[in-house]
Amino acid sequence: MKLEQFYQQLPPLKAMTNAGFWPRMMAYNIDFLFYLVFAMTCRLTMPSPISTYIALATSIFLFEVIFLSSKWKATPGRRYMRLQVLSQDGDRLSIVKIVLRTLLKAVSLLGLFVGFMMIFIRKDSRAFHDIISGSRTVFRNET
Repeated sequence: MKLEQFYQQLPPLKAMTNAGFWPRMMAYNIDFLFYLVFAMTCRLTMPSPISTYIALATSIFLFEVIFLSSKWKATPGRRYMRLQVLSQDGDRLSIVKIVLRTLLKAVSLLGLFVGFMMIFIRKDSRAFHDIISGSRTVFRNET
């Protein structure tokens, strides 16, 4: 079999466009509305500030993990902005990588947002947590 024939038999690659900082920020702002509801609920139901923070952090963590592992591959904010979080190859992320990615986002937040600023510097628009977890945030392919 010739190399040309082999390539012709392969299915066409889906073109994926990496999402830059601003669409991702808008998606986060939409998700933040959910976080506010979590925060108010935790504040009203938890007996102490420490238990409130623990419950809130756990809620946000589970929110990210559950939605990124769903068929949407996105939180509600990312879905609204037509974004998905995929592996570097364009496949679904494993639950281990989703957990790693979510934990590393906290590191980026605590590190004065340096991990997020990498989106501006890198041509592939990947943040620190994307690079380490082998993920990428792309615009959803509508086909």
